[in-house]
Parts: sequence; structure tokens; C-alpha cells
Amino acid sequence: MKLLTQFIRQLNTPAQLWAPDGTVLLTNARFNELFRLPALLDWSRYKLSLLTDPQAVDAGIVAMFRRALEGMPTEIQSFSYETARNPEARQDESETLVLGFDLQPLLTEAGDLACVVCLVTDHASTGTRFEHELMRSQKMENIERLASGVAHEFNNIFTGIKGMTELIKDEVDQTSEIREFADIIHQNIARGAELIQQLSSFARDVPVNLRRMTLSGYLERALPLMQMHVQRRVTIETEIRRDGEVLIDASRLDQALANLLLNARDAMGGRGKVRIVIDDTAPTPASGHVLPEGVEWRMIEIADAGPGIPPELRLRALEPFFTTKERGKATGLGLSVASRIILSHNGMLTVGESADLGGAALRVFLPLAAAESEAHG
Repeated sequence: MKLLTQFIRQLNTPAQLWAPDGTVLLTNARFNELFRLPALLDWSRYKLSLLTDPQAVDAGIVAMFRRALEGMPTEIQSFSYETARNPEARQDESETLVLGFDLQPLLTEAGDLACVVCLVTDHASTGTRFEHELMRSQKMENIERLASGVAHEFNNIFTGIKGMTELIKDEVDQTSEIREFADIIHQNIARGAELIQQLSSFARDVPVNLRRMTLSGYLERALPLMQMHVQRRVTIETEIRRDGEVLIDASRLDQALANLLLNARDAMGGRGKVRIVIDDTAPTPASGHVLPEGVEWRMIEIADAGPGIPPELRLRALEPFFTTKERGKATGLGLSVASRIILSHNGMLTVGESADLGGAALRVFLPLAAAESEAHG
């Protein structure tokens, strides 16, 4: 059964595992995503089941579900399911799904029913859902093309402006107001370059090249770069409470942590203390979510002494283009890009508060590399 549950979790097809009485033993992330549910929603915790779903009852297919629980392989060709009628579903993505079911009973050696594997096919993927995904893909492709197309020209423009401002600064007195104007121009050049880079990162899925590395070794290598990002007026303290080996793409993780550090720096107005802690803390699952079994975690916490992020905004903080800064002061892509990079490492990024520094605490959770794992790309 352990191997079966591992297989169901890793399966790229929406799948559930049912007990002989019809209760849900296991749901993989693809199944939840298909039904517009949170990826880690635990059906058993909320006593959810397709056998009692009002839409399945109204469609008269519950009897076919029960055939599988009686040990008979069952196939359901077409079942229309409206996600808007499910109170647990994300209402921002409501639509009608056209589903097919393949129900396979698994028997014990004695011939008794051990469980039922429920595999689901989304027939609507060739219709409206496919069109929706195609439009989203084209939108991201357009953003990438726009960013790529203008990046080179903008960098040339920025380089020219930067050179001219350097000449201006050399020609004026240190206390001149003109020198201050030149410094402001420099800041806006940096902001424009950052916008182009973040748009490119957000639109493009760059494959990760994972390698085994201790977090202490990674931090030692990355710390000088981190300090450069936040500049000298921000002090970075580090504390390694529990080291461990993880599989990471160092350059991509550099980018993610740089975004988190820049967020901390800006929150503190460019000066203050940032603390980076490495510990064996596991992520706290949200209500109704469960974490994968048998996984040990390592946490990289980046805490700052800024004003913090209000609890009601912490989930939205990871959304693309969401920012609490003044219009024109930020793109709202930094944390979103960081979150996507962490997800590509099979980890997760959460937003909380720092108990001792009083500001925000951005926590990166990465699975500990198994002893037998090989470095892979």
C-alpha cells in the first residue's frame, strides 16, 4: 500500500484512492487542481467524497461508483461538473468540466476489496479549458517577447544615461543640487533594469539544474553577493541551527533570495538588520492541507526589522503584480518570481512575522535530500 500511495502522489494524472467503504484515502495534487481545489486539500478531513457529491447524485452516477466498490471495474464516459457549485473550489476559476472516470478495484490475495483507484480524464481540455490555457500561454509568451525585445535597447539607453550622469557628477561640486539629481537618475536607471529582468524571469520558465549542496556551504558562497544586494546600511546576521543537504540550483536560488532580501531592505527604508536562519523547521500546512509523508525539511528564514506584512495581505503578497508600495516604486513581481523558483525546487515559500525583529519573516522550505538521491538536472 505504501508503494501505491507514493505512485498515486507522483502520478501526472488526477487520481484518488478509495477505501472499501467509499471514504477517500488519498488525493493527489493533480486531482485537486482539476476540481479547482487547493493542491493539498485533504478530502478525508472534510469528509468529502464523490459518492456524496450533490452533482454526482443528481447525475445518477453514484450507482456506478458503487459498482467499483463491489469489485467491478467501471468506466464513466462523460460527467459534467460545475466547479462553481463546490463551495471548497476557487470561485475565480469557475467553469464546467466534462469528466471521464476509470475506476479500478484492487483485490487482496483472498479476493476481498483492498481499495479502488479512481482516475479522472478532463475531456474539456480540448475545449474551453484548452482555449483558456492557450490564451494564458500566449499572454506569457507575449510578455517574454516584449521583455526580451526591449531589454537590449533599454540597456543601451540606460548605459548611455548612466555614463552622462557620471560626467555630470564629475563636473559639479559634491554639495551641488545637480549631483543629487544625478543620483536620482541613477536610481531610476537601476529600477528600470530591475523591471526588465523581473518581467523576463516571470514570463520564462527556466529549467533548474539541481545539485546536492549543504545549506551552510551555499550560504557561505552566497553571503557576499547577498550583502552587495542590500548595501552597507543593512546588516545581515546568519545563524545555522541545523544544517543539511538539499538539491538546489545555486544561481536560481541566488535570484530568489536576492528578491527576498531586496523586499526586506525596502521594507526597512534601506537600513536596519536582516537575520538569515537555517533550521530543520517544517512548513505548517494550511487548514485542510497535508504535507507529503516521509519528507524532512530545512528552512531558510529571512527576517527583517521593518513594519511587517499584515496577516490579511500575506497570502496575496505572493501574487504576481501585487505590491503595497507606492505606484511606480515596485513591480510586484519579486516575491512571485521567488515563489516560482522555490516551487521548481519542490519547496515552498511562506510569509509570516519575525517574533524578535518585529518585521516580516519570509521562509523558504526545501526538502532534505535523501541519502540515495543522485544529483540531477
